[in-house]
Amino acid sequence: MRALVRCVPPGGLVIDPFMGSGTTGVAALLEGRRFVGIEQTTAYFRIANDRLAAVSSELDLRRRVVPAGNAGGAPAGG
Repeated sequence: MRALVRCVPPGGLVIDPFMGSGTTGVAALLEGRRFVGIEQTTAYFRIANDRLAAVSSELDLRRRVVPAGNAGGAPAGG
């Protein structure tokens, strides 16, 4: 799925009108794309929401990690 969402440019928007458990959304976030998902079944929406929130939190944590050897304490990439 990650390979599939790469057809959208980095930072681009992936839309999934039948989101299910959110697999496409997870792939989109991991590949640096934005995501909009639509799901009519409440149970699947909750599952997808939980999965997407977890991936989003993990990505936020990764961005905040200061690499070893960065004595200045500047954020990674800054």
